[in-house]
Amino acid sequence: MSSNTNELYGVPLKIEEPMVAPDEIVAMAETVRTQYHAERLKDARIAYVIKPGSDREGARVELGKAKACSKIEKLLSSFDFVVTLNWFAWQELDDRKRRALLDHELTHCEPKIDGEGFRKGWQLRRHDVEDFVEIVHRRGLWTGDLEALAPVAAKKHALMEKRRKAAKRQGKLKFTGGQKTAEPVATAAS
Repeated sequence: MSSNTNELYGVPLKIEEPMVAPDEIVAMAETVRTQYHAERLKDARIAYVIKPGSDREGARVELGKAKACSKIEKLLSSFDFVVTLNWFAWQELDDRKRRALLDHELTHCEPKIDGEGFRKGWQLRRHDVEDFVEIVHRRGLWTGDLEALAPVAAKKHALMEKRRKAAKRQGKLKFTGGQKTAEPVATAAS
């Protein structure tokens, strides 16, 4: 982080136009790519961009977006995908959530495979689950997608609760927004 409190990674906290992401974001993205997407995206050329974001409270804010480049865009830029990050929202996320956002956007990027198993280009992958919290509240796990997600979410939630309790017992508490939270301190194994 820059010593100037009006900057992050040497970039002003408020930007007016989209710009190429700072090296620190690209490095974090490439680390996530190597950890979780290395084989699938090994040949993909991915650009990372930051854009001005909204600071509206109460509105759903788009944190990021992956886009497959058109043939014309590839011709002009040589990139297969562009991952755009909301610069305002990025500043509000801790590193764990930043990595999760990058992982999410990179998961959208996938090879387009022909009938013989060869890559014939690139495409965007849709979300596995699409629904509203209020519908799940009223109707339960009414689709196969939701049924598949439920045990994964429950297991992950239980693991996170276990880590929070262990961190609290060990006195490793993190302060965010003036509130004391029992978030585990990140380690190399996290």
